[in-house]
Amino acid sequence: MRGFDTAVTIQIYGDDGRIRLPGKLIPPISSGGDHQHWWPLDDMIVGRNEIRASYRLNGLNKPKLRIDRTTGEIAIKGTGQDFTGRCDKIDPGARRF
Repeated sequence: MRGFDTAVTIQIYGDDGRIRLPGKLIPPISSGGDHQHWWPLDDMIVGRNEIRASYRLNGLNKPKLRIDRTTGEIAIKGTGQDFTGRCDKIDPGARRF
């Protein structure tokens, strides 16, 4: 297994959310995502210290997502290529620069 640089995007609004995956994390046979690679988050729990959810890539593959709200670490397990990284909170109405 080799590492690679990529990014995932997660949007959370109320009790709903979705995840946008890079091509390297999408299996050849997938379902449920749209043409822009967005998948709805299922079983989402937004707690004080962490966010947990899952999403269905296909009938056999339902990866689990965990974000540590203290450290910003994100982990996605169950894609065939597990993903770990760091999160940055972005306010859609604010400028970054």
